[in-house]
Amino acid sequence: MQSSVAVPRVLVIDDENVVGDLMGFMLKRAGYDVSVVLDGTAGLALCESTPPDLVITDITMPDMDGIEFLRRLRKTGIRIPSISISGNPVGMKFLDAAKLLGAREVLRKPISEKDLLEAVKRSLQESPHD
Repeated sequence: MQSSVAVPRVLVIDDENVVGDLMGFMLKRAGYDVSVVLDGTAGLALCESTPPDLVITDITMPDMDGIEFLRRLRKTGIRIPSISISGNPVGMKFLDAAKLLGAREVLRKPISEKDLLEAVKRSLQESPHD
């Protein structure tokens, strides 16, 4: 008999293919349904068409950075828990701003698989908030 429990869907937004693919691999191996996109514009479009249960976004990206992505997502009225990440010294300065825009967790790159999975689990367990 199959379980009717839905597998949480996680969207990873990172302009570095290797980083996004690695996080996607770790999350898929842990049982999550994962989509990986390379920029905030694609991430926002995906959130509007098929909202995931959680978004993990890099802060420092060309075109639309993670802070702008979180601002625009908030303006849509769609409430999706998020985790913000950065390995760039400039981006790390904006992790606190990400928290103000609703990020449940902030992580610094490089991210261990253990830290990533624990942050995802905590973020999915918390009740929705604005």
